[in-house]
Amino acid sequence: MKCLMKHLIFDDINNLNDDLDIEMSKMNDDVNIKEAKIMKSNKSKEKEIKMKFKRAKSTKREKRRKMEGNIKEIRTKMKTKEREKIKKKKWKRKRIKMKKNENEIKKDENETEMK
Repeated sequence: MKCLMKHLIFDDINNLNDDLDIEMSKMNDDVNIKEAKIMKSNKSKEKEIKMKFKRAKSTKREKRRKMEGNIKEIRTKMKTKEREKIKKKKWKRKRIKMKKNENEIKKDENETEMK
């Protein structure tokens, strides 16, 4: 009888230990799940913060590139205007010379005809 009682007591203790282990593991799982959720939320917050900084950097880059592009456009427009002015001046000079040459040619023709 005593042996049976001892076995029963040990069995009960073992069962209790098993039950405690199961409950502890469940609690640990719950704690781990909570910690995992917290870690995920922290990671998501970190990602959001990183994305904000990335967006800020990208917008600054875009603005800088736009400004550089606008400045380049303005410079190219100014250069083209200057080139056009120079071309106009050259053509004006050439036309005047051409007119003079034409007049001189006409004079020469008239002189040759008169002779």
